[in-house]
Amino acid sequence: MSKNGIRYSEELKQQIVDFYQAGSSVTYLSREYGVTNVTLDKWIKELSNAKVSDTETMSVKEYEKIKKRICKVLKFPRSTYYKTFLRVPSNRKKKASTLKSEIYEIWKESKRRYGAPKI
Repeated sequence: MSKNGIRYSEELKQQIVDFYQAGSSVTYLSREYGVTNVTLDKWIKELSNAKVSDTETMSVKEYEKIKKRICKVLKFPRSTYYKTFLRVPSNRKKKASTLKSEIYEIWKESKRRYGAPKI
């Protein structure tokens, strides 16, 4: 933001985000309060709450700080963190997993007597 730009209070930002979460569109809020869509999207991202568990929530900003800290403590890049948690298993891994569970079931049914040649 430029040095001469308009400064909005945290209370107003939170109120606008609450209106958005109540169902108002970003376009409507943008026109109503004279704030750009990009700025509203930024506020929504910063001030919205993320569900951490069944009973706990925290702000997205706090959640991002925790992720950064975890990566720093474990000494691996954040890109690796995202790849690990957002990875979709490949078809080959899905088939291997299915085959592994089928082999395990056959082995259990044979009272754990069959070895690789019989299975």
